[in-house]
Amino acid sequence: MAHLRLYEKALCWPLLSISALALLAISLPACTAFGTAGSKPGSSSEVPPVMYQFLSHMTKLQPYMVSRKKFRSPENHQQILLNLDELAKLSNKLHQYSRLNKTTFHISAELLEDRLQQAAKSFKEGKTAYAQRMLRESLTGCSSCHIQVVTKSSPSWVFKKEQLSGTDYERAAFLYATRNYDIAAKLYKSFIKKFNPKKDDQFQYEPSLKKVLSYYIRIKRDPNGAMQYFRSIYKKSLPKYVQKRRKSWLKQLREIKKTDKISPTKVSADYLTKFIRTHAGSEFTRDKYDDSKTVKALYLSGLLYEFINSHPQKDITPAILYWLAIFDERLDADYLNDLSELYLRQCIVSFPKNPMAKKCYQQLSDNIEIAFTGSAGVNIPADVQESLDKLKRLIQDKK
Repeated sequence: MAHLRLYEKALCWPLLSISALALLAISLPACTAFGTAGSKPGSSSEVPPVMYQFLSHMTKLQPYMVSRKKFRSPENHQQILLNLDELAKLSNKLHQYSRLNKTTFHISAELLEDRLQQAAKSFKEGKTAYAQRMLRESLTGCSSCHIQVVTKSSPSWVFKKEQLSGTDYERAAFLYATRNYDIAAKLYKSFIKKFNPKKDDQFQYEPSLKKVLSYYIRIKRDPNGAMQYFRSIYKKSLPKYVQKRRKSWLKQLREIKKTDKISPTKVSADYLTKFIRTHAGSEFTRDKYDDSKTVKALYLSGLLYEFINSHPQKDITPAILYWLAIFDERLDADYLNDLSELYLRQCIVSFPKNPMAKKCYQQLSDNIEIAFTGSAGVNIPADVQESLDKLKRLIQDKK
C-alpha cells in the first residue's frame, strides 16, 4: 500500500469535498492554471507565482528524477540538494494563497508539501532511494484520480520531448507524470520497440507495457487500439513472462470489447454502480483478484473517474468511492498510484450513516492490518490505530 504515510496524515485533514479527491492529481501541473502570474497571495483566482518557480526547479531535477543512477551519483549531489532545498522552501509558501486553501485544492497542497519536505530531508540524510521516491510522488502525487479528465479542462505543463533529458523511457516517465499522455505513450512505445535485453534495463520494459495498456484503456478506453498495438509487438525473442502477459491482455481485451457501452456523463450514480457491480461481481475480492482482471479493472475504474469528473458533488455516492478504492488497491503502481485509503476514508467521513460506510471501514481496516503485518505478527502504530478508531466511532454513532 503505497500511501500509508498519506493515509496517516489524511485522517487529520478537514472534511474534503468529493471533488477534492478528483483533484488530487492536480499536484504541480494543474496548479499552474489558477490564474495570472502576477497575482498576490490571498487573491481568489491566481496562479501563485511560486508555481513558476516550482516548474523551474522541477525541470532542472527531471534528469535525476527518472534515473536512479544519476540521482545517486556524487557528482550530481550538489545540484540535486540545491533544487530540493528550494522546492521544500517553496512548498511552505503554498498556504499563503487562498486558492490553495480551499477544500478542493487543500489536499493537493498538503500532499505536495509533505512529499517535498520528505524528499529534501531524506536526501540530506543519505536516503537517496526514498528521497527520489518522494520527489516522484510530489509530481505524480495521485495522478490516477485525474487521469480521465480531458486535456483542455485539465491543464498540464507542456513539454517537448526534445527538451527533456534521458532515454525514451526516462522522458516518458516524466511526461506521463505531468499528464502529457499522448507524447509519453509514443515514447514508451519507442522504448518497447527498440528494447534490447542485453543493454537496456529489463525492469523498465514491463512497466512500459503496463503504462501503454493503461493509456489505451484507462485514459482513451480504446480496446481496439490496444489490441492492434499489443498484436504488433509480438516477436519470438520476447521473454516468456512477457509473452504470457501479452497473451492474457489480448484475451481480456477481446472480452472487454463485449461489455455494454455506457456514457458515465449521462447516467446516474445508481445506474453506474449497478453496472460496475454486475461486471465486477466477486472477482475483485483480495483472494480472487489476479492479473486476468487487469483490463477490466482499468476499464471500470475509468468509467468511475469520468463520472466523478462530470457530475456535481451531490451525485457522488459511497458506493462510487468504495469501488474506486477497490480498483485502485488491486492495480499495482505500474498502472496507477493507489488512492484507496483516501477513497475509503472519504466514504466513511462523508456518509457515516450509510450502510456502505461499514463496508468501507472494513476494507480500510483490513488494508491497514495487512500493511502492518510482518514476521512478528500485526503491529499497527498507536497513532494509526487511534485514527482508525475515530473512524469506527463515526459509523457507530447514528445520532
